[in-house]
Amino acid sequence: MADGLTPAGDGRTLIAGYANYFEVGHNPYEFLIDFGQVDPQRGSATVNSRLALGPTHAKLLMRMLKRAVEQFERDFGAIADVHEDDPLASILDISPEFERRAEAARSKPRSRRSDTFPDDPNDR
Repeated sequence: MADGLTPAGDGRTLIAGYANYFEVGHNPYEFLIDFGQVDPQRGSATVNSRLALGPTHAKLLMRMLKRAVEQFERDFGAIADVHEDDPLASILDISPEFERRAEAARSKPRSRRSDTFPDDPNDR
């Protein structure tokens, strides 16, 4: 989020979509980022949504993501590298590690999470 700015909202809860696959393209006027999900069993991806950004905003997004990744790595350790020549292979390679970490996280005591959202049925 930009420093000093607060997004205007109407009180609605934002719905988060999950993406572990991305395609980026551009033309003289905009950058297009497609978001999707990989199906590890089929080794393919389904694109679910597209974001169009002007060149200035694409560069701003790049800088903000870089800063966020650097902060994440300071807080939680290095993020696994990806194969530059085949990003889909990288996602498929990382998937077993992700599944192992997700399973470990589900087995941890939920004291902190359950205090935050005690009535969330998905948290049980």
